[in-house]
Amino acid sequence: MAPAGLTPPLWAGAAAPARSTEASHAPHGASSPAGRPPSRRASRWARHDRILRLLLRVGRLFVPLWPWLLLLVVATVAGISAELLEPMLHQAFVNRVLLGHQTRLLPEILAFYALAATGNWLAGNLVHYAFLQATERFSVRLRAAAYGHLRRLSLAALRRTSTGEATAALQQFGPEVGEGFLGLVQSILASLYRLPASLALMAHLSGPLMHVMLPALALYPLYPLLTARPLRRALTALALFDVHAQGVVNDRIAGLRGLLHQVEASEDVGALRALLWRRVPLRMRAFLVDRAGALLDVAVHQGITVLLLGVGGSAVLHGDMTVGGLLAFLEYVRGVEGPVRRLLHLPIGAQRVAVVAERLFALTDVPVDVPPPRRPRPVRLRGEIEFRGVGCTGDDGRDILVDIHVRIPAGARCAVVGGSGAGKTTLGALIPRYLDPDRGAVWIDGCDVREYDLAGLRAAVALVPQDPVFFRESVLENVRVGRPHASEREVGQALARAHAEDLLTGGPVGGRTLHEAGGNLSGGQRQRLALARAYLQAPAVLVLDEATAALDPALQRAVCADLFAGSRGQTVVFITHQVELAARADMVIVLEGGRVRRVGPPAQVLWGAPPAGGEPTPPGGESPRRGPRRPAE
Repeated sequence: MAPAGLTPPLWAGAAAPARSTEASHAPHGASSPAGRPPSRRASRWARHDRILRLLLRVGRLFVPLWPWLLLLVVATVAGISAELLEPMLHQAFVNRVLLGHQTRLLPEILAFYALAATGNWLAGNLVHYAFLQATERFSVRLRAAAYGHLRRLSLAALRRTSTGEATAALQQFGPEVGEGFLGLVQSILASLYRLPASLALMAHLSGPLMHVMLPALALYPLYPLLTARPLRRALTALALFDVHAQGVVNDRIAGLRGLLHQVEASEDVGALRALLWRRVPLRMRAFLVDRAGALLDVAVHQGITVLLLGVGGSAVLHGDMTVGGLLAFLEYVRGVEGPVRRLLHLPIGAQRVAVVAERLFALTDVPVDVPPPRRPRPVRLRGEIEFRGVGCTGDDGRDILVDIHVRIPAGARCAVVGGSGAGKTTLGALIPRYLDPDRGAVWIDGCDVREYDLAGLRAAVALVPQDPVFFRESVLENVRVGRPHASEREVGQALARAHAEDLLTGGPVGGRTLHEAGGNLSGGQRQRLALARAYLQAPAVLVLDEATAALDPALQRAVCADLFAGSRGQTVVFITHQVELAARADMVIVLEGGRVRRVGPPAQVLWGAPPAGGEPTPPGGESPRRGPRRPAE
C-alpha cells in the first residue's frame, strides 16, 4: 500500500483497477473529500497520466538517436507510398490491359510494378535497419546507464536490490522498452499517414462507395471497445508475472550453489514448477480474450466487404465504376482497417511498455546514497585514517557502529578484531566510501572522504572482501579489473606476490577462463586472486576483510609475510579473527557491539601487557610468558 500522497506503481492495481488507490490527479498530499478513496474515473485518469509520463520519459531517451529515427520515418513513408501505388497499378492493368486490350501499355505498367516492388523492398529493409539501429543503441545506452547507476550505489543499497530484478533489468527490460516504445511510435506514424492517404484515394476512385464506407468505419471500434479492457488486464497481468518470474528465476540461479546444500532438489524444483505453472492460465486467458475479439473483428470485416461488393458490383453493372476501380477500392479498404485497428489498440501496447519501463526506472531511480562531491578534491593519499564520531544504523534500526573515535597513522598496519556482528566489515567499507556513516565522518589525510573524487578515492583505497567477485573472463582480465591497461608483466608480478602465479597455467594465454563467480576456483585460490587484484592497483590504503581466512596455515604465513614485506609505507587495515595475524600489526582495534573496546599495540590489547616497558611480542604471535590467547572482545 502506497504512503499518503504517493502514487503506487502501475502493477499495484493492474489486476483490479476498481480497487486502485492512485491519486496523482490530486495535488501532492491531497486526498478526496471526507477521506473517501478516489473514484474509478479519477483513478483511471491518474493511471493514464502515469503511463503518458513514463512514455515521455522513454521518448526523451531516444532524442540523441534522432538520425536513426529520421531514417525510420523517411523509410516508413516511402514504403507506404510504394504500397499505396500498387492498387492503382492493379486498376490500370485490369482496365487497360485485360479488359481494354491495350497491350502496348503492358511494358510501362510492368515497369511501374517493378519500380513499386523495388521501392517497397528497399524501404522495408531500411525500416528494419533503422529500427534495429535505434533500438539496439537505445538498449546499450540504457543498460550501461543502469549498470553505472548500480555502481554508484552503496553496499547497503545494493543489498536491498534484488539480484534477479537487476539482472532482468539489464538483460531483458532495456530491449523490451526500446522495441515496444519505438514500435508504438512507428505504428502511430504509419497509421496517421496511411489512413488519410487511403481515404483520399478511395474518395478519388468512387464517391458513392465512399459514402457507404464512412458510416461503416463506425463498426471497427466494436472489437477494441468490447475487448480492450479485459484484454489489457489479461496482457498486463501476464507481463507483470513474466517480470516477477524472471526475477525469481535469476535469483534462484544466482543462489543455486547455496541451495544445493540447503534445500532438497525435489522441493526446490517443485516450488519453481508451481510458480511457472501459474503462467499457463494467465496466457490462456489472454489468448481466449484475444480470439473472441478476433472473431468479432472477422465478422465486421466480412460484413463490410460484402456490403461494398454489393454496392460496388451494382455500380459496375450500371457503368458508374470500372472493375479495376472496384478491386483497387477493396484493397484500400484493407489499408484502412489496419491503421484503424492499430490506433484503437494503442492503449494496450502503451500500458505494456509502461509496465516494463516502470520496473526498469524503479531500479535506476534508487537514490544514490553515496553522492559525489560538487567540487571533488584530487586524491593524493599518504594514508592517515581517522574516524571522528562515526555511527552507522542498519535498515532494521539497529546500531551497527556507535561513536567510533580512532586514528590510524599513515603507513601503519592495523588489525581490526571482534566477534561476529561487531561491525568490522562496516568499518572497513567506510574507508573507500562503499558506505557513508549516518553520524560523524571518516577523514583521510586531514580531509573528509566525502570531499574526495569518488573514483580517485576508490582507486587509492583497495578493499579485498572475504568473498570476492569474479567474472567469466581469463585470470589475466580478472586481475586487471582495477587497472584495465596493466601489462602482463605487472599482472604476473602481482600474482607472484599473492602466491597465485600457478593460476596462469593450465589454460590459454592469460590463464584459465573462470566460470561464473569464479566457481572453478577453490576458496584459497579466489582469495589469492583477489589479493593480486589489489596489489596490481597499488593503493595507498589496503583494506583486507578476512582476505586470507581460506588459506592453509603454511600458505597463509607465506602470503602474509609477502604482504607485510611489500606494504612498507602503505596503510594496511586488516579484519581478522586470527591472533597470530593480529599480533603482527602495529596497532589493534577491538570492536564489541559496534563500539571500540580497546585500541593499542598488540602486546597491550591481545595479552594485556603494560602499554610501555613490557616485553615485545615476537613475530610468531606468542608471548614469551604465556601462550596465545583470544583477543579481548
